[in-house]
Amino acid sequence: MVRQLTNLSRLRGNGFEPVPAELVVDADIKLRRIGPENAADMDRLLVDNRSYLEPWFNPAVDDSLESAVSREERTRHLVQAGWMAPYGIVYKGGLNGEVELYRVDSLTAKMGYWRVNDGRREGVMARSAQKLVDFGFEAWGLRNILFDISDQNQPSMAVAQSIGASITESYFDRAGDNGSRLRINRWAISR
Repeated sequence: MVRQLTNLSRLRGNGFEPVPAELVVDADIKLRRIGPENAADMDRLLVDNRSYLEPWFNPAVDDSLESAVSREERTRHLVQAGWMAPYGIVYKGGLNGEVELYRVDSLTAKMGYWRVNDGRREGVMARSAQKLVDFGFEAWGLRNILFDISDQNQPSMAVAQSIGASITESYFDRAGDNGSRLRINRWAISR
């Protein structure tokens, strides 16, 4: 998942529209904006599927109430200001993962996504990511959407490729407490 720190004071007066509460992908998939009303469900989904997700996605979890309130407030401000579009993936009525866009500037955003094992090989993530890519280009007027994906994360690379992204560069990032380095491929879609 790509997280970019944003100074909340930059958000005032930017002219961006907040994101819609729901985007319909197809008859089986809906994207529902993540907010206080479903944050606990998203946290539970992560915890329940940690062993499946761990090879590709190992979020730092701070369970303190202060940290949760801070994250929730920051997310609410970013969504309201149109700088962030976080959506839970609802597949056949059940929560299945997350797909989100973070603006880097007025023309570029980064996308991150993850899903649980249910729906694997059925194109759930590719269809969800494609819907949010289309939203970014059409509603936000983006020109570029970037994906930073570990070269060990074959499922995420397959999704990026299936929706038309291509690798533009590679770099190394520190991964884990042992100081090991992880090769990251930057994928991009431009219109």
